[in-house]
Amino acid sequence: MGLCSSKQSDEVAKEPEVKEAEKVEEEVPKEDEPKKAEEEPVEKEEEPKEAEAEPTSEEEVVQCAKVWLGQIIGPGGSTLKELQESTGANIDVAQGEEDPVPITITGSPGAVADAKQKIEAIIKEAENPDYEGEEGKKWREEADNCAKKAEECAKEKDALEEVVQCAKVWLGQIIGPGGSTLKELQESTGANIDVAQGEEDPVPITITGSPGAVADAKQKIEAIIKEAENPDYEGEEGKKWREEADMCAKKAEECAKEKDALFDSGDKAGGHAKLDEVKEWQRKMHEANDKAAEAIFDHRNAGKGDRYMDFHGLRKKEAMDILEKKMAVLEGKGGEVELIPGAGNHSSGGVVLKPAVISFLKEKGLKFEENNGGIIMVTL
Repeated sequence: MGLCSSKQSDEVAKEPEVKEAEKVEEEVPKEDEPKKAEEEPVEKEEEPKEAEAEPTSEEEVVQCAKVWLGQIIGPGGSTLKELQESTGANIDVAQGEEDPVPITITGSPGAVADAKQKIEAIIKEAENPDYEGEEGKKWREEADNCAKKAEECAKEKDALEEVVQCAKVWLGQIIGPGGSTLKELQESTGANIDVAQGEEDPVPITITGSPGAVADAKQKIEAIIKEAENPDYEGEEGKKWREEADMCAKKAEECAKEKDALFDSGDKAGGHAKLDEVKEWQRKMHEANDKAAEAIFDHRNAGKGDRYMDFHGLRKKEAMDILEKKMAVLEGKGGEVELIPGAGNHSSGGVVLKPAVISFLKEKGLKFEENNGGIIMVTL
């Protein structure tokens, strides 16, 4: 009994030591295990974010002609709905009889700008639609070009030919200086005009082209020939003053005869009085002739510039007075001047003015060249 008790006492005594060892072992952290503080870092609580400011709402109004409103709304409102969904804007189409119709767009600045741009693009396309597209346009132009070629070929197929006879003396009126009149005739009528070369008189002028072009060219050429054969050198105003001058000359002549009769009868007082009448009629005659010369020159040269001078219809002295004044203004300016003293075809006394003009040019030491008989080109 005693031995058994002693053994039990020893076991009881050792029990606390084991517990103390277990306690120490529990208190010593293992090297492989991270500290709890490191293993589970404390998370800071997130600060509440400030709520983002709502974008400012904007409003824009687009005007749309009533005729194009269907393009904005679409079948059953489909286009309008798609515009609102794709842009995020609210789009309100005014109801009523207004034309153009106001379309109000509201929403964020970006949404309003997007919707406005799309609506304006729809209106622009409606006003100026591109029905054809790039490819269609290309082929349409090709078709138009083919139609034009076909028309040209048809004209050539139906081309006519007419021949107008022109006296050689008037040929210069058809051709013009440097061929300018002939060129203008072809360009303005669209006809081809061929003037025969050779000694034939009259000269055949062949006109070819479409019926309309040939008829137009023929009419214009015949008008030029008619004017050359029966020229209106004076014009209405010049003719009026020339007739006035002729009347004054006739009155002066009548008074001169009466004057002579009075002096022959011994009535010197009456003769002197009649002489004064003669002088007055002569003064009026010269005044009327001066006005006639001015009007005639303007009639022949209106709109042709100061380097073109046609003296047809003027008397020799009148023409030379104008020539001297005009050439004095142009002196030292260089270039060319075209003078048309005429070839004397309508002068009962033959060529009178042309020799006087040539003599004047020689005296002035000017270089000149005679073209087409009645035309003189002067180099300043």
